[in-house]
Amino acid sequence: MANSNIIEWNCRSLKPNRSNLDLLLTKYSPAIICLQETLLNDPLSLKGYVKYHKIGSTDGMGRAHGGVLVYVKKCFPQYKVPLNTNLQAIAVSNTHSQFVQCIFHPALQCVQQTWKSYIRTSPNPA
Repeated sequence: MANSNIIEWNCRSLKPNRSNLDLLLTKYSPAIICLQETLLNDPLSLKGYVKYHKIGSTDGMGRAHGGVLVYVKKCFPQYKVPLNTNLQAIAVSNTHSQFVQCIFHPALQCVQQTWKSYIRTSPNPA
């Protein structure tokens, strides 16, 4: 994943911001896209990318809240790294011990112990 563009964006709902995502794709052709607060139960597919998605939570009406989504270009070797956390988090790695993590946690619900636990149990990029 070296020498590649990475886009990170708290999109605060991807569906109404899809045209903005398309503009970023056209302008930068990123290798990796990390999105927070996607508000999606079923993520959008992007041609040429593998998607990794974690739903944040759903309300009584089945609407998604929060959520993280990582897109990685198919040309890169990749796999999802298992994480042991309640945080809305995804980690994706390649065969060279490089990895990217996409994390979202609502600020009002975030406690210091949750982050300490996450950091302690996160994979080491070696």
